[in-house]
Amino acid sequence: MKKYFLFILLAASIQFQAKAQVDIQVNPIALLFEAVQVSADFGIGQNGSIALDAIGIDGDLALFGIGKYYMNPNLGADRFYIGGFLGAIADEGAAIGFLAGYKWVSRQGINFEFALGVGRGGGDIEVVPYGKLTVGYRFSKK
Repeated sequence: MKKYFLFILLAASIQFQAKAQVDIQVNPIALLFEAVQVSADFGIGQNGSIALDAIGIDGDLALFGIGKYYMNPNLGADRFYIGGFLGAIADEGAAIGFLAGYKWVSRQGINFEFALGVGRGGGDIEVVPYGKLTVGYRFSKK
């Protein structure tokens, strides 16, 4: 689990220095159910981004590294996208899958994102569902 986290953190830090567009997001609905979902989305050019998601439920942690391709962006890394994810789920092992979603970004930097996906996992979890409903802010260097 630690080696996945370190790899994702390293990839994020390299990307963050290459492009200064970062969306930081939190899932407010998860907080109602005593869970936490936070996300950092790093823009790659106009049509792509790499996201790092962490989900904590009852002391268990799931980490996801997500690559996204935006079909027709307006403000860079926004609107409809498709992508894939690699994940590490607590002590269950690795997961791989795909997802689709939509991100709304205002000119002031406030953003909302909705995504659904599914994948295959190792260990006791064969099917890995992925869901995201977040609100956040875009930090960008123009």
